[in-house]
Amino acid sequence: MRTTSHYDVKDNEKDLLIPALEGTRHALRAAQKEPSVKRVVVTSSFAAVMDFNRLSPETTFTHEDWNPATYDEAKKSDNPTFVYCASAFESPFCLGV
Repeated sequence: MRTTSHYDVKDNEKDLLIPALEGTRHALRAAQKEPSVKRVVVTSSFAAVMDFNRLSPETTFTHEDWNPATYDEAKKSDNPTFVYCASAFESPFCLGV
């Protein structure tokens, strides 16, 4: 199963952040309830590691890098790309279900 966020939003929290988090939570809860599911692999996109403050041709991002955006920053941002990237980072980390 693949979950993703859409990009056309009017309200950052209502249209993107909450659906990203809740979609991940719902999928994980459904997997927990299904006895045939033995493992879940959570993947994300480059958006989860991208740091807008470090973007340059000289920057190499690795497995040690994570997007530093916070939920509150994304909620208030007027940059749709920043909000999308924050949602890509936040949703895998709601794994506490």
